[in-house]
Amino acid sequence: MSATTTTTTTTKGEDTEEDRSISRFLRRGEEIAKHEPTTSYYCKLRAVELAMEMSPRPIDLIKKLLGELEKQKRTKKITSHPSIDFAKVKRFALSVYDRADQRDRRKMFTRELVDAFDASAAFLYCLESQIFTPYKEQGCDFNQDLRQRAEYAEWRAYDVAVALRSGRAPTEVADAFDDTDGGGEFLNAGVAGISLAAAAPPPPLDLPNDVPKPKDRPNCIAQEKKKDEENEDEEEDQQQHEQEVEQEKEEVVKQEEEEEVVKQEEEDQDVKNPEIVGKKKKKKKKAAAKSGGKEDDKDNDNVVSSRIATEKVSSDEKTRETPMFNGVTSTRHGNTDWIKIESKKTSQKFWFNEKTKEKKWEEPTDE
Repeated sequence: MSATTTTTTTTKGEDTEEDRSISRFLRRGEEIAKHEPTTSYYCKLRAVELAMEMSPRPIDLIKKLLGELEKQKRTKKITSHPSIDFAKVKRFALSVYDRADQRDRRKMFTRELVDAFDASAAFLYCLESQIFTPYKEQGCDFNQDLRQRAEYAEWRAYDVAVALRSGRAPTEVADAFDDTDGGGEFLNAGVAGISLAAAAPPPPLDLPNDVPKPKDRPNCIAQEKKKDEENEDEEEDQQQHEQEVEQEKEEVVKQEEEEEVVKQEEEDQDVKNPEIVGKKKKKKKKAAAKSGGKEDDKDNDNVVSSRIATEKVSSDEKTRETPMFNGVTSTRHGNTDWIKIESKKTSQKFWFNEKTKEKKWEEPTDE
């Protein structure tokens, strides 16, 4: 049950709501003592905490339980850090809840279902223990999702039990599914892992007189797990694809580098071989002869190839400026053989005589 229980005036021999909440945790703790000692320990601890809130306090019961807990903690060493214990109890509580929830969604309404929901609610409420409160930032958080599942399990146990006693169908809840939806593993597993089909019927449950119905049913754990696994598979496929693409890029770059090395080695060998150098020069001469131009001579810096250099204009015509390469222009100096070569980038210029191959850094006089 939740922590918001109220004292109920009863006749002799009847338990109050507080007595019921304590006995509930004690009974569940005894049931799983051998199979889940850590969760069993915190069931009893939660019972002690609730007993401390009662008025008057059941002192004898509290002393007895504290002695058992201390002995259990010292001899069996079942507890460690609260954050580790919280994770263990949470994992077990959600596994019991998931089994009951899947049976509920398949409308398998039995006394075993009632027992499983009631047990899962008790285990989930163990996570509300005060011992976990200081370690909330370390994962010991009884958050809204856990509380919602505990409240639903508590209500569903009550609702199905009342329906079975009355001979009617339990309250219809949304998001039911059939066996074709999958995720029905361990549906016959009981609270302690014993087959529900083979186990003896559970004892009559000491359920409260009334439990409010939750607004919504919590999401199915099995379906969430399946969806998470699908998302993980998609992420793995995406990462694998990215790795393959990156590997292909690396292989292409490596191949290009190897080809560049081979090409450079061939060029180095050609330079060292006079015969090959001669053949290349002959090919260049033949190509120049076919195109009708002159052979390029990189060793002769005095030769300038320009359209303006082959065309003389009269002195009364406007000077023509022709681009050559990389911002360099050539301009004929009047009606002479001098050509001004000027760089637009560096503003440097000189004059070249195409007839005498002479160079001047100062503007020549008309000749």
